[in-house]
Amino acid sequence: MSEQESWRELRDRRMAEPGAAEAYEATRIAYELGKTVRAMREGRGWSQNDLAGEAGMT
Repeated sequence: MSEQESWRELRDRRMAEPGAAEAYEATRIAYELGKTVRAMREGRGWSQNDLAGEAGMT
């Protein structure tokens, strides 16, 4: 068995656990949101501090 097959088996077992698919989807959405916010922030030439100030946050 190759290392790649071992990882696939582990992934398949973990994804079969109750709630795993939902947790994975929530994490994927959060990642995509963060990626979009970063791209928009960088597109405006803003630092993280600039964005926080515009949002009224620290």
